[in-house]
Amino acid sequence: MLSPIPPSSVPSRSAEPPSAFLHPRDQCRALIESLERTIASPGGAGAADFEAFLAAVADIADIADVPGAAPYWVQHRDAHDLRALRHALAYCQLTSYPEARRYLVDTIRHYPVATGECSLRVLQSLTPELRAEMLFLSASPWCPLDDAVKIFNDGLITLKIPRTSWRVPILPVCVNQARGGITANEMFQLLSTRSTHGMTIGQAISRGRYGLLREDGQALADWHLKLGHAYAAAQLSPLAAMEYVTACEAALSVDSLLSAVRGIDGALSAINDCTSVGVVREQGARLLGMLDLRGLRLISAEAALLLANKLASLACPALGEALRANARRGFEPLGLPTRTGLSVDELAPAIRRTIARHRGALAAGGLHFSTYRIRFDGLRDPYAGVDFREGAAQAWVLLASRHPASGDAGVFDIVTSATGARAAQTALHPQTMRSLVNGDLFQGILVLDLLQAAGGDVPALNWRAILKPALPAPTMFAPLALPAAGPSTSGEMPCVAAGMATRPAFELRRRIRHMRH
Repeated sequence: MLSPIPPSSVPSRSAEPPSAFLHPRDQCRALIESLERTIASPGGAGAADFEAFLAAVADIADIADVPGAAPYWVQHRDAHDLRALRHALAYCQLTSYPEARRYLVDTIRHYPVATGECSLRVLQSLTPELRAEMLFLSASPWCPLDDAVKIFNDGLITLKIPRTSWRVPILPVCVNQARGGITANEMFQLLSTRSTHGMTIGQAISRGRYGLLREDGQALADWHLKLGHAYAAAQLSPLAAMEYVTACEAALSVDSLLSAVRGIDGALSAINDCTSVGVVREQGARLLGMLDLRGLRLISAEAALLLANKLASLACPALGEALRANARRGFEPLGLPTRTGLSVDELAPAIRRTIARHRGALAAGGLHFSTYRIRFDGLRDPYAGVDFREGAAQAWVLLASRHPASGDAGVFDIVTSATGARAAQTALHPQTMRSLVNGDLFQGILVLDLLQAAGGDVPALNWRAILKPALPAPTMFAPLALPAAGPSTSGEMPCVAAGMATRPAFELRRRIRHMRH
């Protein structure tokens, strides 16, 4: 049932046109079957194939697709309505294929915003009886669940319109109180529907996101970042926040730190653009709870300070003050002021103190953060020959010698800031001479958090208990099972509302990266 997003398909060919003598219903089916054959072929499908499909559907004179039935979804509509509905159905169908979704996102910027509007248009066109059948809300299922539902590990669900060849994606913009929209209760019932194998749709999504290989988790994180960018560009800030937080979850599940940082920055920016307290609390709880779970507690504390300011602007000063008080528990044990934007120089003494506390473990082989080993052999920079001294004005950074791959742990070496600067300037690793890429060299707050988490120094901050989002709505995106570096938090679910405000100055990505391209 699960179909993870595979690598892009580049080759393309023209679609097979349906015979003009076929019934329109059969023409639709023939076009869909032709496209699916192309996608399954060794060369795969490309942009030209998807464009040909869209054009061919537009040329079909009628879209009735139920044998012996009237065109129930087009009754009492004029020609303009029919053309718009045909257009919407074609785009909806493409979402059932990962290759086509990438085309809709990357090439024509249609998915997920415009595609979601197409999906809502189709839902509005269905009769109540057919809609209930499609959502598996009727007393008797119209067919086995596995025959009608496609589930993808990015959380997308596509449903077949009963007794047709067409599929409709259930996108976040469809889950609302608009005419034809899917209510929160309907979404909950759909996610709770069980297949013949006994697993619910929600459980199937969650299972498909668990235990991913690093490259698959990275691809999933990058996909959610793209969706976050698309929603942000459309000023749908609550949905952007949801996607960015989900991207961070996917990235942290495979220790892709830079992608996680991109997700954090995007989420905080989007949350700050929301005017709904419910959205701020819900997505804030997801983000802070996830960072706390992974042991990145200083970053979570700094993010909480920004959320506190946002909540104060939304007339929730008591909740904001509770966040600030809890954030102090992350800063004060490290001897740091409780504020955002701490510089590399301000953090350097705390990093040295943390290294000093773990001299024994570092000398005995290093500290461990999930799939990474943090190495500091001989307590000296192996490339500059500089010995560590806690009281000296030294700044230490993390340089990746390798990232996790094929069951082997990744390795970060602790090196001086000067070594890091030379490596950033040459874009070469000082020992292996391999080319450095973004995510190989970190400084500042992320270095401190990784050392703290690896050493088990900071207690859990339990943000979820403070934010306690009220009336959570069912989500299409099941939280990932993250490897724990602290106590687990319960699953979080997003709310949806829109708004704009002033952008925060968190910029974690800029502050933790020692090299920039």
